[in-house]
Amino acid sequence: MRSRVTAAVTMVVTAALVMTGFAPAATAPDPRPAPAGTPPLTVTLVTGDRVTAARTAHGVQVLGVDPGPGRDHVMFTRARLGDHEHVYPADALPLVEAARLDRRLFDVTGLVEQGYDDASRADLPLIIQHARQARTLPYGTQLTATFGRLGMSAVSVRKRDTGGVWRQLTGGPYALYRGDNVAAVWLDGQVRATLDESVRQIGADRAHVAGVTGAGVPVAVLDTGYDPGHPDLAEAVVGSKDFTTDGTVADGHGHGTHVASIVAGRGTASGGQYTGVAPGAKLLVGKVLTRQGTGRESWVLAGMEWAVTAGARIVNMSLGGPPTDGTDPLSRAVDELTRRTGALFVVAAGNRGAPESVGVPGAATEALTVGSVDKDGDLSSFSSRGPRLGDRAVKPDLVAPGGGIVAARAAGTLQEWAVTDRYARLSGTSMATPHVAGAAALLVQRHPDWRAPQLKAALVGSAAPIAQGSVFDQGAGLLDVAAAIRTPLRVEPANLGAAHLAWPLEQAKPTAWTVTYRNDGSQPLRLHLTAVARGADGAPAPAGLVTLSATQLTIPAGGTGAVAVRVDPAHAAPGWYGGVIEARDEATASTTVRTTFSAFAEGPSHTLTLVRAPRAGTAERAFAHVVVQQEETGATKLVSVGETPQTHRLPAGTYRIFGYRHEEHFADGVLTDQTVVHFAHRIRLDRDTTLVPDAGPRLPVTTTVDAPGLRLRTSGTGIVSRLPSGRGFGLLAPIFATGRHRVEAIGSGRIDGLLFFHTAAWQQPLLTATAAGEPSLELDVRPVGPGFHGKVTGQVVDVRAGTPQDLGGKDLRGRIVLVTPGWDTPQPEQAARLAAIAACEPALILLAEGTAAVQKTPVLQLGTASLRALRHRLAAGPVEVTVQGLRASTDTWFLAHTVDGRVPASAAWSDRAADLAVVRARFGAIGLEERTRPLLAVAERDGVTLRGVTADVRLPQEQTLRYTPDLTWTTRTYHELLNEDGVEYYVGEAGDGPVRYRRGEQRTEDWLTGPYGPSLAVTPLDPGTGQRLPAVHRRGDRVVVTLPLLADAHGHLTRNQPRIDRGATVLTMAGGIPIGRNDVPGQGVFAVPGQTATYRLTTTVRRTHPAWQLSTEVRDTWVFRSGRTSWPEALPLLDIKYALPYGPAPAGQPYAFDVTATHQPGAWPAQVIGVHVWWSTDDGATWWPAWVAARDGRWTVTVPNPKKGFVSLRTWAVDAAGGQAAETIIRAYRVS
Repeated sequence: MRSRVTAAVTMVVTAALVMTGFAPAATAPDPRPAPAGTPPLTVTLVTGDRVTAARTAHGVQVLGVDPGPGRDHVMFTRARLGDHEHVYPADALPLVEAARLDRRLFDVTGLVEQGYDDASRADLPLIIQHARQARTLPYGTQLTATFGRLGMSAVSVRKRDTGGVWRQLTGGPYALYRGDNVAAVWLDGQVRATLDESVRQIGADRAHVAGVTGAGVPVAVLDTGYDPGHPDLAEAVVGSKDFTTDGTVADGHGHGTHVASIVAGRGTASGGQYTGVAPGAKLLVGKVLTRQGTGRESWVLAGMEWAVTAGARIVNMSLGGPPTDGTDPLSRAVDELTRRTGALFVVAAGNRGAPESVGVPGAATEALTVGSVDKDGDLSSFSSRGPRLGDRAVKPDLVAPGGGIVAARAAGTLQEWAVTDRYARLSGTSMATPHVAGAAALLVQRHPDWRAPQLKAALVGSAAPIAQGSVFDQGAGLLDVAAAIRTPLRVEPANLGAAHLAWPLEQAKPTAWTVTYRNDGSQPLRLHLTAVARGADGAPAPAGLVTLSATQLTIPAGGTGAVAVRVDPAHAAPGWYGGVIEARDEATASTTVRTTFSAFAEGPSHTLTLVRAPRAGTAERAFAHVVVQQEETGATKLVSVGETPQTHRLPAGTYRIFGYRHEEHFADGVLTDQTVVHFAHRIRLDRDTTLVPDAGPRLPVTTTVDAPGLRLRTSGTGIVSRLPSGRGFGLLAPIFATGRHRVEAIGSGRIDGLLFFHTAAWQQPLLTATAAGEPSLELDVRPVGPGFHGKVTGQVVDVRAGTPQDLGGKDLRGRIVLVTPGWDTPQPEQAARLAAIAACEPALILLAEGTAAVQKTPVLQLGTASLRALRHRLAAGPVEVTVQGLRASTDTWFLAHTVDGRVPASAAWSDRAADLAVVRARFGAIGLEERTRPLLAVAERDGVTLRGVTADVRLPQEQTLRYTPDLTWTTRTYHELLNEDGVEYYVGEAGDGPVRYRRGEQRTEDWLTGPYGPSLAVTPLDPGTGQRLPAVHRRGDRVVVTLPLLADAHGHLTRNQPRIDRGATVLTMAGGIPIGRNDVPGQGVFAVPGQTATYRLTTTVRRTHPAWQLSTEVRDTWVFRSGRTSWPEALPLLDIKYALPYGPAPAGQPYAFDVTATHQPGAWPAQVIGVHVWWSTDDGATWWPAWVAARDGRWTVTVPNPKKGFVSLRTWAVDAAGGQAAETIIRAYRVS
């Protein structure tokens, strides 16, 4: 069965822009496996390890990990908490928990969503926080920007160099744990762009009448650039700079121009109708987002430093990223630059529309964070709400108009939202933010000596509350710039912060704040003060929770006065509270200022202390990796427990505490074994509790098979917890490069929704290496290049680094040579050393701590732990090693076992061939024969994806695959993994499933067999709706084409590769009337007339690469009739398929095979009445008719094969309704 997913990559950041009439909806996490044919992808971590993953309907699923060079001994933790998958190497997790490493560096879901997977980019961008005055950088990093005021640098690391950089970050002068040079490393993440009645809505028109226009005030706009030719901005912009890769400050997106004109647009093109808030301001435009509306955090940092250095008094940032607690690099930079320069950063809250969703850098304490209201003054549905993550402080600070805002339109942009050729109507907190920035410019004109704290306090303090929403939704209320300019009363600070009231509340200390009022007028002000707080449910706070030292305060002209604010935990009930302190002039009642605050009163809470059990036996290192999950709320966190106990303050309730203990065992300083011990507990936290989660009787978890020749290739175990309420999901699983580790378990009691799993791949080993001795030592080896077949026994000669001095005088002929050139040795030098060794005619080379190209002498990569063990033996005397290699395994077992509701006290699964499902698989080859490929199998149980396991295939070959029945399996492989300019991508991916096998079931399946061509017998997944839709369908008056053009003959799926594929998709009507063209093979959305008509769809793809030798060009044309539909309807296209016999086509004799033509699933199946085939041996220059005989719904074709070369095929099919299909495949098969 074929399937296709076309997934749009969504950046991890949230746009602060919502186009009018459209608001993105959040989807719940779905742990289902990827649909069939969803191509795998890889993500290289900062450690140099490569994660294999796949996109599913609602997220990314981790399938496995390929350790970086020299890291085959490292254990990895796969953690799925909620809807994001993380992979933490064992040597990185402690640094993450110490806040030295950004957690996002290991967020596989986030890295994929931001386009940081290996197929998308060849480097990993980082931000480094320097220690003290240190400014040196690790070797292998390329400096892209320096932020002197912030003590940070932006660097780029080529993914092939990440391993070397990681070794420096974990040892030597740049070690993160020392903090002498590098204090922290963050991901340089993605950020994205988040007048008419609105100017009057905030009172700016009254300021203009009074002559307050922001004249001469420098305001920076950090966005997508601007349109220099727009009349509204031509005189407003006095400076600009591009920080992106676009190479120009010109706005190719439209967002920046729109935002800049809201701040200071002159309204020239509209006769003054669409004038900005501060039309007299001077704009400094920093382009930090590309024409796609996205950018990197380092670009934003550079723009921020440039803006304040250029003298900007206000910096508008209508952009953002995911919710944060304000400790991220951008938020820190906002706080630091505000304190150093006095510039006011006005930042969009974001467009997530949910509580606790204020994004970066709007979460910064010093930022003036802006939410959105519509033209009626109601809170916009998309506007991000508070409180801030972490301390639950009030954010946003205020709201401003952000719905349906008309402002300048950059030429050639925003067509769908155009009002005129010069203006567009947009919505979002992106639009609200420049209203506030413009208002701040008006204030600076009136008060040029005011700095950020005074400006923020004046704007927030004068805001008017709106009826809808709490203080966490609107902050102090709706921006009222006229009031901010008019009122003589100021209050500082604008936001008092957050009070944390610890349990037990009667014993907690009160929180005290001071609010200071300043009277800039010529008359004294007598103020009436009130403090109002409400809970998260909108109910009034308990009486006495918030009190003021005075309710009446007289402020003399030009003087100040203060009032003390007390938050008393003795009067609190558990929960969140948001409040406002309001000061109103009793004489006029028109002068009012507001100050916001929040308080969080803990409910019954207790301390949970997690202690790791003592080390035992030969275990020299041990960590317990633990998920703590509260059943009542679903709150889930991952912690790692080493020598130091971990203490966590948690709400009272019921908790699941599950995970595993990882032990490393050593002998004489050599790593000999690793053990994983699984555990799970369910506790009631109603008092301070200490738990040793990994203590208890440990019993082995084992699996065996009744096939003596098979050995464990890879295996995995893990625990899944799904709360019965559906509120929480957690998965924790260790990942090892091989199956060579022990698994044990500590039995648990019954825990509903808990699932323990064990997966394994068994096959005949392709390669074994054994060092003789007592006991014998099995070495971890992998082939370099095509592999090693046969048997070699020889004495080991250790030539250390392989330098001429190391080789001098050593007889290597017929020996097994051990060499460790060193990871940091340049590649050409490593190659030269290996070539010198090969010239000495050894029987075989064992290479460790280095890389190698293919040599005439077989080269095997030796694992780090095996290297240490082998050298330990060599130190005691001569060592003989025997290496045996098979061409291919003929039998592979994919096994999975689960235990519901508990971690078993022990488990011993014994699998028999008779109990499994059988797939007789034949693997073809397009080119590059004799290379091994991974065959990845992933089991799924009740909607949960388990650990993927990997076996090996060598192309071409036949292999028997056996699967555990009554589970859903997805199997994948690929033809070749290419690396060009450091960017890795798959060619010829193939996927099968999801398939639920039955016990004893037998199937036959061909993989990677030609000819490759279009696949219509699929229902691809619509990335927008998550629904399966026909590959070519009509929805209303749109024809949608999502067609894989290079699927193998069986229907396994591949995807287009833009780097090596060229082609187009064209739709015309009868008579050659053009409808549309897309220069992407097999993809397109075309608007068509409503009436029924005849159409012609043509697709072409040409793939040019030495690794791809068949189906180098595929051309298809379909003729069909179609009219308007009310729902997605499959179009009646014919799908032509070829059933070529397995193996090379015989040379110089007639060659018979079958051809079928069936309609796309879901379409009306008119009878196919004719098929004709032509053949060519000169790549389509000359065509000859083939002999075709119809029988039983298929057509047998006979072609007189040439003596050598390739045969191309051209096929034409027609149905009784007049539908036609014409397909040309250049180099459909090879003759040998």
